[in-house]
Amino acid sequence: MSQRKIDRIIEAIRHKRYRFKPVRRIHIPKKNGKMGLLGLSTWSDKLVGEVIRLLLEAYYEPTFSDRSHGFRPRRGCRTVLREVAPTWTGTSWFIEEDIADCFASLDHQVLLSIPARRSMTSGFYGWCATC
Repeated sequence: MSQRKIDRIIEAIRHKRYRFKPVRRIHIPKKNGKMGLLGLSTWSDKLVGEVIRLLLEAYYEPTFSDRSHGFRPRRGCRTVLREVAPTWTGTSWFIEEDIADCFASLDHQVLLSIPARRSMTSGFYGWCATC
């Protein structure tokens, strides 16, 4: 990845011309004998996605609850256990739930409207030229 290519990506984003490429799909064998689907993004798309993630994280992270640990920077199972151990002393067991394919069943238009509504009230404009 050259500086020239990065400059072209920045320019395309600035002028709202950047478009993510279709993900290349390949099938890979799984341990259970079935085939799994693997999606391979371009390097440029990974770079732009990471920049967007960093911007969104910096913007939204301060608004999240301190009790929330999932998919957060420097948080996870270990931080939950450190918080739960001294607080929930009378609890003998917990139930963890994993809802299969939950994200795919959510209305993505609703999810995309949340940052759009918030940006209009806070002045956080133009973070993603393709969204």
